[in-house]
Amino acid sequence: MQWFDSKWLGSLAVDRIKKVCFPVLFLFLMSGDTFATDAYYFISSSPRDTHGFKGEMKQFALAVAEDLGINLQVVFVNGESSLAWKRTVRKSLDDAIRQPDIILMDHYIDVMPDLLQRISEKKTILITTDFNVGPDDHKIIGHPRGMHPEWIGHVAPNDFDAGYLLADVLIKQARRLPRKSGDGKIHLVAITGSYVGYASENRAKGLAQRVREEQDVVLDEVTSSDWLRQQGYDHAKDLNKKFPQATAYWAAGDALALGAVDALKENGLKHGVDFVAGGVDWSSEAIRAVKNGDLAVTIGGHITQGGLGLLLSYDYINGEDFIDEYGVNVTIGMRAVTSQNIDRFITKFTTANWKKVNFTIYSKAYNPEMKQYNFDLEEFLNKLP
Repeated sequence: MQWFDSKWLGSLAVDRIKKVCFPVLFLFLMSGDTFATDAYYFISSSPRDTHGFKGEMKQFALAVAEDLGINLQVVFVNGESSLAWKRTVRKSLDDAIRQPDIILMDHYIDVMPDLLQRISEKKTILITTDFNVGPDDHKIIGHPRGMHPEWIGHVAPNDFDAGYLLADVLIKQARRLPRKSGDGKIHLVAITGSYVGYASENRAKGLAQRVREEQDVVLDEVTSSDWLRQQGYDHAKDLNKKFPQATAYWAAGDALALGAVDALKENGLKHGVDFVAGGVDWSSEAIRAVKNGDLAVTIGGHITQGGLGLLLSYDYINGEDFIDEYGVNVTIGMRAVTSQNIDRFITKFTTANWKKVNFTIYSKAYNPEMKQYNFDLEEFLNKLP
């Protein structure tokens, strides 16, 4: 399975030797010449967040940047409000000594029009990440390399598959629980996250599709919330009261799943006996919970998206355009971590090990003889010590 599959739209003629900057700063060393590349990575996180999903996505990007010789500057945006994003992006670009060559940024439609207008005059390229670009967004800003050629691509997870895979694992594990419902069916409840950026919506669609494939599975309720652990706790309390027969708790994010487990344990239920729960993100806490038997599964792989965006940007500015191979929308394949593979995963996929990988082996700019990209996650895990 590849880290991404994609189809790109359009093409873009640019100076391939130009410098690139964005909320991530880079320094490139190629063919004996040093290309000072400034890049910003705008990310909705906190400098203190090192173990949550966003924090680990940042750490992976920093590991890639270090190997490629990129001076990466991460700009943190507090929260998901459009006002916070607009203020942070504008201030960062206004205060920059020189404008970045590359901008890597979580996709927020409220920020995009202003940002694209700004960078169009400055020869800065943009790759967006994480939140999917939906039909309504396309009406406003088009597609990468369309209305705004400086927007060269979008890297995001396959959220539909993530929701589907999560439901699949939970349904199968719920069948093996000692506790059974009175009607003999599997009762499942779901907690989604914020609907900003389509991630939660698409994961919920994957869940619904998997449930439709089973005659003995009942989706009792889908409730929406924010992405916080406390929200998962609060919603699980209510759901357990309304649907005591539910034995599978599907959560759109790991934090929500962990909060749900907190609530159910407090209610006297035991994970793996009375219920199973799982989420999406591969966060460190969720990985430990799977290891300890407190979560059935965490779905992930998309913490690599920032690093992949950096690598593709690096190659692009050094004359290796990825459009012919992947198009403009790069989709990251998602995988499940369960009790069956947790031991191998927990010892290999760590921030310490990322620093031991030479990410230049994945770059066409560093390896001109490379015919096609190979971001296969299994191969990557095999390369980890």
